[in-house]
Amino acid sequence: MLRVNKHEFRLTNHHIPKQDSLIVTELSKGPRIVIQRHGEIGYVRIPHMPFVEQTQIDKYANMLNDSVCKVSSVGVKAWIVDLRMNAGGNFRPMLAGIASLLCDGILGGFVNSDGKTSEVFELRNGQLFINDNQEVTVSRIFKQNCQLPMAVLIGSSTGSSGEVTAIVLTGRSTTKFFGQPTFGMANSTQGFYLSNKQIYILLTTAQLKNSKGKKFNNRVLPDQTFKHSIQLNLENDKLVEVAEKWLSSQMK
Repeated sequence: MLRVNKHEFRLTNHHIPKQDSLIVTELSKGPRIVIQRHGEIGYVRIPHMPFVEQTQIDKYANMLNDSVCKVSSVGVKAWIVDLRMNAGGNFRPMLAGIASLLCDGILGGFVNSDGKTSEVFELRNGQLFINDNQEVTVSRIFKQNCQLPMAVLIGSSTGSSGEVTAIVLTGRSTTKFFGQPTFGMANSTQGFYLSNKQIYILLTTAQLKNSKGKKFNNRVLPDQTFKHSIQLNLENDKLVEVAEKWLSSQMK
């Protein structure tokens, strides 16, 4: 038996509901970061990031980070993080890209079948480490209040590494989740070849936990369930409207 691709997070389109043709169309265009400012509220849509090459991981982490820092620098007081179009890929550039919205320290990790932590995600001076290995190099570090109120938008197309990102965000204080339950691929997998590479199987080998030690059984649930249709024009997106209303009540 040959084991391959430890902690592999695959981008898959098969779990996207057929009615969400807009999401399928957007995914086909490749990863597109969307960031806007709505008054004192910043909005960022984190896309799927199906990258394995370090150059691409660093590139998209810095693109996301630079966008967030640019909006942060004009003095926003709260954030909406939209993961509804994030079907997965690689969570490293996602977390490194929003490091300025997170506090330094433990973000979460993998828990194996023995209940022991096998790997730990951590921010050190704004850089992402897994155990003692720096996973991404972010060139610009923007220091701000890492406890700003945050609304996280999730849905049935939030999968795999999108769910990893969501789980990390559950460890923040002043954070609330809106939308629908995620797809249910929030775990660590390993691939195995059998029968002289004629058969390939992918097995779940670890669960995820957040910075508070809470373990997740595949899915992330919203704090406030809301049925809606995602819109590219945010002015027409009812879930964004609900999130902004809550954030307005939290800003000081």
